[in-house]
Amino acid sequence: MRDYDVIVLEKLNITGMIRKPAAKPDPGQPGAFLPNPAKAKAGLSRGILASCWGTLARRITAKGEASGVSVLFIDPRYTSQQCRVCGHLDQASRDSQAVFACVSCGHRDHADSEALEVVRQLQAGQAA
Repeated sequence: MRDYDVIVLEKLNITGMIRKPAAKPDPGQPGAFLPNPAKAKAGLSRGILASCWGTLARRITAKGEASGVSVLFIDPRYTSQQCRVCGHLDQASRDSQAVFACVSCGHRDHADSEALEVVRQLQAGQAA
């Protein structure tokens, strides 16, 4: 017996997330470059590659198709900045990593819970 009919994943640009940062020329010194966060980015890229996000998404999709479960990919952009109550989208609504407070209607919630509900609304719209 299946417990779920739909699996929702974020549609991530994994290739773009692991790409090395481009060198930026230093305008004050011809031939020199400004420092970039390449070392920190390399660590993040290794973590993403080691976690096999792309492989996991492909496997979930294949298993879902084989068992009749729908697999939807949701664009994650702005889901943590949008109010599920009034739909207002504003970066200022995200007080901190944990607090969401809509600047339009005043709705407050934990930021991750709020983003989850926005994703559920998006998923319901795609499934319809």
